[in-house]
Amino acid sequence: GASGTAVLRAIARVSGGPRTITLIERGRDPGPGLPYGEAADPRHTMGRTPTRRHEKGEQLRARWRAAVDALGARGITLRVRTDTEALALARTHAGWEIQLADGSLRAPHVVLACGHWHVDLLPGIRRAVDVRWDVRRLHAAVEDREDVVILGMGQTGLDAALALGWRRRGVPGAGRVLLASRTGLLPSVYGYVARASAERST
Repeated sequence: GASGTAVLRAIARVSGGPRTITLIERGRDPGPGLPYGEAADPRHTMGRTPTRRHEKGEQLRARWRAAVDALGARGITLRVRTDTEALALARTHAGWEIQLADGSLRAPHVVLACGHWHVDLLPGIRRAVDVRWDVRRLHAAVEDREDVVILGMGQTGLDAALALGWRRRGVPGAGRVLLASRTGLLPSVYGYVARASAERST
């Protein structure tokens, strides 16, 4: 999907990176991922029409092809395994072992780009909270003194950050709210969030 494509583009831009990459894709269509692929669940796109979802999928496929071309230009071999699901991930003395239905793969480094639906699979994460757009669940699950990392900076991520920050204002010893975006930039959004950001920047 978009996260995996962003990782490939980043690898293509740095020197001294890997010479071979194996990409494991559960579906058969690298690039658009679950939200914008042919088998997309409408719930992932917040009610967008099938036409807009298809157009976004084509844009993501174009980014995928550009990333593959960029890797090839750097002499990096990309091996793609579609219709393949990673079943388990385990640490080894030399790196990682990925269990597949037809065997296993070993690699010194592994990147999980599996989207927010599977964030609980991230190794080393202490606790994952899936708020599903419900601020009451967010407040009930996260204490004011906890540090929080919000993965993904779309409208939902911004809403969650604002909700936590607003509640924590003036709280002694309040935890940090950290925002993580694969693009490094906050997105353009509608409504009061965009206006507030513009006013603060001036």
